[in-house]
Amino acid sequence: MKDRPERNPFAGKGWIIQGLVWGAFMFIIMGIVYPLVEKEALTAGSLARALVLWLVAGLVYGWAMKHYMRWYEERKRKRQDGGAVRG
Repeated sequence: MKDRPERNPFAGKGWIIQGLVWGAFMFIIMGIVYPLVEKEALTAGSLARALVLWLVAGLVYGWAMKHYMRWYEERKRKRQDGGAVRG
């Protein structure tokens, strides 16, 4: 039985959406929840810095995963074709 190929969520422009979702999640956890748990004051400045930081970090994450998944799929394809894979 032939397995259906897995859909790469980072293909095309999907890396942008995946990165922004990851960044938004990290913003909520690290920019809002963590300071509240530590009983730190939430200011507009700290929220703005955290938002920019985590959205940029999310885009970097999405971009890196896009390239990693491309490399991984290429390597997997070469192994299935019986070719030697290095590195």
